[in-house]
Amino acid sequence: MIGLIRKDLDARGATIAVSSTVRSVQFDGITGEWLTPPDVIPGRRLVYFHGGGYTAGSAVSHRSVADRLAVALRTEVLVPNYRLMPEHSRMAGIEDARTAYQWIQKKGANSAHTATRFLIAGDSAGGNLALVTAAWARDSGLKVADALILFSPQTDATFSALSHRANLETDVMQGPVLRQAMQAPRPMFLWVSFLMNCMSPRSPLVSPLFGDLSRLPPTLIQVSKTEVFLDDAVRYVNKANALGSSATLQIWPHTLHAWQVFELSESTEALDKVIAFVDAATSNNPQQ
Repeated sequence: MIGLIRKDLDARGATIAVSSTVRSVQFDGITGEWLTPPDVIPGRRLVYFHGGGYTAGSAVSHRSVADRLAVALRTEVLVPNYRLMPEHSRMAGIEDARTAYQWIQKKGANSAHTATRFLIAGDSAGGNLALVTAAWARDSGLKVADALILFSPQTDATFSALSHRANLETDVMQGPVLRQAMQAPRPMFLWVSFLMNCMSPRSPLVSPLFGDLSRLPPTLIQVSKTEVFLDDAVRYVNKANALGSSATLQIWPHTLHAWQVFELSESTEALDKVIAFVDAATSNNPQQ
């Protein structure tokens, strides 16, 4: 079943025309795609972590949203194919995200240009990876990103928020998948989560909400009011701001989970807000 889902997502992604030049890339055992828009500003780079519930998705399936970000922000975009569950551990995907984070800052599609602006973005599961990777970079003493852009990220793997149950009926994408799981007794649910991730669901490695949210780059989170991950976004932004980080929350009244991935009118509106956010977050550096 997972194999069929992956093939279908890739087939859909491959049929969408893009404006950027797309180039396959391989580094440190990881494959992916580089997207370079026609009017790219040399030195601008963005790494995009795709969604797919940690079990599906790829650079091909998310080529469209990566292209739209590339064109809008005039930046090179790297979409790495991080290792997926269940054939790989959750930690393997996290390690691949860390590798991509370091690699893109050094390389770029044109290695003659050093990185003058570096962004991290992701949707859903990829948004989770983006947040986890940003915190790891800070703790490791690496160059931090200039800004983070998250579309409907998962921040709480314990599923302890009100929206995790209250929005099951209104979230047409995740509701049907999660409804049965959320009916299980909570101790059983948490035990299954532990077995799947091989770590506590409260670990900041899978639940960035429970980690240290201080000293993080300017962060934008966009989420739908009707989706399961609404409170993941609200609580993350509130905690980050309380700890001195700068986090912005933008809520759409009624649309799909991670709608920015799809070519919808709401996606254009969301992208306009991304541009404004990035411009404001990087305005203090004239080189960006």
